[in-house]
Amino acid sequence: MPSGSLAQAFPPELFEAIIDFLHNDIPSLCACGLVCCPWNAFSRVHLFATVDLGWHQADRILRLKVVSTDGSTIPRNIRRLNITNHHVNDWTNTIFDELPPLPAIRTLLVQVAYWRKLSSRVKDNMAQIFQSLTELSLYSINVPPWVLGHTRYSDT
Repeated sequence: MPSGSLAQAFPPELFEAIIDFLHNDIPSLCACGLVCCPWNAFSRVHLFATVDLGWHQADRILRLKVVSTDGSTIPRNIRRLNITNHHVNDWTNTIFDELPPLPAIRTLLVQVAYWRKLSSRVKDNMAQIFQSLTELSLYSINVPPWVLGHTRYSDT
């Protein structure tokens, strides 16, 4: 059977259920993404649900370039973004300046950012991202109260 007809042979609900079952199995999701275009789209939902821009500088730069490349389809699948910065140089400006729109983002974790060093453009980009969040985690960051004025706080 030609690969183009595979999507027609199985109802979307069936292969969506298969891919959902594999949500934590990265090698299998990668293999599913090679089957056909619909399987690729469904597997990307799980493959890129969480993106970590953290710990190692080289990894962070590479991941940011992949995510922010013109025409990249990855950003529309990102639901959780983790930004961790444990270096003397604060990369938060670079990250938020280069991030494309993230329409599906619901959770943002920022660890060790220097608010006073952020450019006004980056602060505007962050404020835009904050509007669609359902969960925001800030660690080792000092933020003026007016930045989070529209948020509700939870003890959980």
